[in-house]
Amino acid sequence: MVRRILAAVFWFVAIGAWYGFASFAFGLPQALGPVLAAAIALFVAVDPGHVIWTARARG
Repeated sequence: MVRRILAAVFWFVAIGAWYGFASFAFGLPQALGPVLAAAIALFVAVDPGHVIWTARARG
């Protein structure tokens, strides 16, 4: 669970920084950056298709 949270934080920071550059370079609206970063970070943390975070074998 700690890995998921840490990965979500890293994704939030990375997408936020990328969007900050993109908004400066291409004139995109700045208010959309944190929303997009939060949505992607939440998707990585939740992983609805279990593609990123597979279930561990219990044994």
